[in-house]
Amino acid sequence: MRRLALLTVGLLVVLVLGVGVGTPPSIQSAGRLTAAAFTVSFSYSPSTTAANSQTQGMVTFYGGAVPFRVWLNQTPPGCDPGTQPFVTSTYSNSWNCTPTTAGTYNVQLDAYDNTGTKQQATATLTVQSGGGNNGNGNGNGSGTNPLAGLDTVLPTLFIFAFVFLGALVALAAGVVAMAVLVSRRLRQLTEAMKGDRDGPKSPEDVSDAKPPT
Repeated sequence: MRRLALLTVGLLVVLVLGVGVGTPPSIQSAGRLTAAAFTVSFSYSPSTTAANSQTQGMVTFYGGAVPFRVWLNQTPPGCDPGTQPFVTSTYSNSWNCTPTTAGTYNVQLDAYDNTGTKQQATATLTVQSGGGNNGNGNGNGSGTNPLAGLDTVLPTLFIFAFVFLGALVALAAGVVAMAVLVSRRLRQLTEAMKGDRDGPKSPEDVSDAKPPT
């Protein structure tokens, strides 16, 4: 009985000490929260634009520890970041750029969080030839077209050409008709003048003539 009582007292002491010290290490490990994995997304909006038109780069970080260090590689001319790397403590970042040279660019982003964990992302930016002067990245450039408005002028030019050609034909026909009329009139006048010089040749004049003796 004495041994049973001592064993019971010992178990109670161990139980009290366990509660006082705290939760066993195995239970503490199970209760810890796992930190979120560090990932990054990168894109351009719009991803297809005209040269000299504005587009927007966007990068978003998920998890990780701030601050973040970012490098951009293979950017088109006009979209080169001013500082490499740029450092940010913001999880969502955006910036504007204006590419100047046509082509397809696969821009690579390298990002490190404060613990040194590295993540990479790639965004494709297609730059089409042609100018845009609004700077709104919509590709609706207003390049000068030397033939602009010609479709409205051509009908007027054709009408004027037809009228002018018709006037020339009418004038030529009038000149020819006038020449024929004048020629015919001159011929009649010439014949009339010739008849006056020769005198009349009537039958009475012929009958009154005396035969020679």
